[in-house]
Amino acid sequence: MTVSGAPLVSVLLCTYQQREYLREAVESVLAQTYRPLELIVIDNGSTDGSAEWLRPHAEDGRLRLIAHRVNAPLTRRLNEAVKECRGAFVSLLFGDDYYLPDKLAAQVARFATLGADYGVVYSPGYRLDQRTGERHRWSSLHASGQVLEAMLQNYGRASINPIAPLIRRECLLEHPFDESVRLIADSVFLFIALSYRFEHVDEPLFVMRDHGGNVGWAYKRNFEDGRIVFDHLQRHPRFPPRLRERILDINAVQARDLAWKIARFADDAGDARRYLWMAARWRPRRMLHPRAPGALALSLLPRAVRRGLSDAAGRLKGQARERVYRENY
Repeated sequence: MTVSGAPLVSVLLCTYQQREYLREAVESVLAQTYRPLELIVIDNGSTDGSAEWLRPHAEDGRLRLIAHRVNAPLTRRLNEAVKECRGAFVSLLFGDDYYLPDKLAAQVARFATLGADYGVVYSPGYRLDQRTGERHRWSSLHASGQVLEAMLQNYGRASINPIAPLIRRECLLEHPFDESVRLIADSVFLFIALSYRFEHVDEPLFVMRDHGGNVGWAYKRNFEDGRIVFDHLQRHPRFPPRLRERILDINAVQARDLAWKIARFADDAGDARRYLWMAARWRPRRMLHPRAPGALALSLLPRAVRRGLSDAAGRLKGQARERVYRENY
């Protein structure tokens, strides 16, 4: 759909128990310098008054509220919302993050220079430490064209943040979010990259907020969901078989690093040894990294000693335990 010759953009703002940040998220969309837009806010069963706060804002006319009574997997809510979009392009946002004013304008303008085989325009952004107020540039993938191999080569180091891209709606209809996992919304870009080209805009266009409730720190759950996603990716008929070895390597590195985090922060250190064994079975050479023997040694210490060492290291780095590791969402 177009409005006065310009394509309509649908922004899907997903929120759950994030009322304290919601105003900034909503206002960052409605204040975009790009005007033909609709904002669809999906409240995923919040009990903090988010829906009540949002309802009066629907008077803007550009905002539509979908308020659910119960919480459900984000992947399911996103697929439902994509079907409600009227725009030719879709952009994601979460209730604790926000856009910079020119995000949509810059990305729509870039799409205007690209062919129909380009499905995603993305950018870097900033991370905002809610505790200190410090803001720094977030490391992003820096690749254009056919990017699947680059995404896998840089996995865990430089990625595409879920709120960074502007996406052709047809991409999300052809490659919906994987509902067998609860959260990993950025994994959809791996599947889109099987069929479409990507374009990188080297201009920070969003702000992602770091606070005590970030789901990205639920490393164990994210790792297990990631294994499911990679399994489904490899089964896709368009997946290049030559990249299967890279996925095996990713799983090994992720398992080893998860073991290190569990040994440092979790109550049950036995899980650390289980993930170390998985990593060793997949890629023995990845066990040469110092994190592997470090995780094993820590996992054999009493819980109180591990906790004391972890807290001491956290104080040196200015990090609280709950700000770097969560057991679940």
